[in-house]
Amino acid sequence: MINRRLRFVLNSHGLGFDKYSMLCIKSIRYVCGNDVLVSAYCPTNLPPPSDRALRFYERHNVDVVSFHNEFLPDKLTDLHSVPARHLTYNKLYTLHGIGEGERRIFVDADIIFLRDPLPYLTSISEPAACVAVDTPESFSDDWRALYQRLNVPFPSETIEVWKTYVYGNAPEPAKVMIPPFLSSGVICADHRSSLPMHWLEVCREIEGDIKLLSRSFFVDQVGLSVALQKTGQPWHLLPRKFNTTYEVWRFVDDPVFFHYVTLDALAAGTARFPRPKQVMNEIVPRLAREDGLDLRFQLLTQWPRWYRRGLGILSRYTERFIGRTLVARRERT
Repeated sequence: MINRRLRFVLNSHGLGFDKYSMLCIKSIRYVCGNDVLVSAYCPTNLPPPSDRALRFYERHNVDVVSFHNEFLPDKLTDLHSVPARHLTYNKLYTLHGIGEGERRIFVDADIIFLRDPLPYLTSISEPAACVAVDTPESFSDDWRALYQRLNVPFPSETIEVWKTYVYGNAPEPAKVMIPPFLSSGVICADHRSSLPMHWLEVCREIEGDIKLLSRSFFVDQVGLSVALQKTGQPWHLLPRKFNTTYEVWRFVDDPVFFHYVTLDALAAGTARFPRPKQVMNEIVPRLAREDGLDLRFQLLTQWPRWYRRGLGILSRYTERFIGRTLVARRERT
């Protein structure tokens, strides 16, 4: 029986992006089955998903919804010709128009479902739910000044995050308390929530005075954090396991969503951690066999990642050699 009270939504478009949404949806169907609603939101400003992706959506009962991103040119064919934040604004439109009794969950397309999230997500009573960022490092400005400039009451509550990222086998970093700084990777809202409207409004305000932020890449997350306070409604903080990145995997118990960000990180996580390996060994061959998207070499072997890492190391040494040669030549003259 189809659960019509809960719908997963994500973005999709052409220019090579649709492989991420296909991978995400394949994991949704593997973990949650076919009885949960899924929608792919596609901006009309960008080329549509490929024919292969559209056939995939039809085969997997995915609704395709078109929308216009007001922050992008009417027609865009080069993703590098606009600020990256304007592309992340595609998220803002996925939560609009939530029907009576519906709970909608936005997930970034670069997320893999590892365990069934439905029991937890359907138990949330608040109108909206979000998960904290990993670290505060992507926001170096004054939260209080930003809230004052946007005329939004400063939040009284705080959340706990790691102070910084660590890598390799380094011990878990210390944690700090900060004003709610929320990831836009996973967002829940139901028909009662005014978050979708306020999120768009706050991002418009910040975009109109972008000098408010010293780093503009994460405007969507800053805007989300402020908008959630602007609603004046209660909200729920999702556990870290609902947005686990590769960097913090070692410190999270039983991750539900793996937010891998890059395919290299997904391949590394698949090689290193048992649950991603189990899921990927199921869905990646199926994608190749059933849907014509073959990522087996890229995700189930380490050769592509090692090759790129080798190129990176080689290029660094080459740049140093060229730099030293030019300096020596300049000194001789």
